This record gives sequence, C-alpha cells and structure tokens, in this order.
Amino acid sequence: IDLSTLSTLAYLDISGKGLTSLPSLPTSLITLEAGSNSLTSLEISGLTALTTLHVNQNELTDLPDLTGIPLTT
Repeated sequence: IDLSTLSTLAYLDISGKGLTSLPSLPTSLITLEAGSNSLTSLEISGLTALTTLHVNQNELTDLPDLTGIPLTT
C-alpha cells in the first residue's frame, strides 16, 4: 500500500493489522499508531513532521536513525 501521495494525512492508526512492514508513508504524518503488528523494522526516515510514534507489541530487532524526526512521544 502506498500512502505517500496522501499529502495532508496527519494521523494514521494501523494497529493490529498483522503488518510485517510499514506502507509508504506521507511526509505530512504527525502521529503514527502501529502497535500490535509483526513489524521487525521501521522505515520512517523523511517523516520530519512525526511527533508521536507508537509501535509497542511488535517484533522490532533494531530502531531506525531518528535524526531529524522531532518525536515527543
């Protein structure tokens, strides 16, 4: 799924969808709820508006470089 063309999308809740990877996300995204999936990694580079990221209950093996991403929660 390519959501990157939704240029005004600010909030996305894809929790509990059984995902193993994230879809392509728009840079406008401020909040991403992606808990309770089967994610092993996160590709969130370029999401410079992202302030809230919830990825609990996944199978993450490492965290991405968060440089330039202004996370607050």
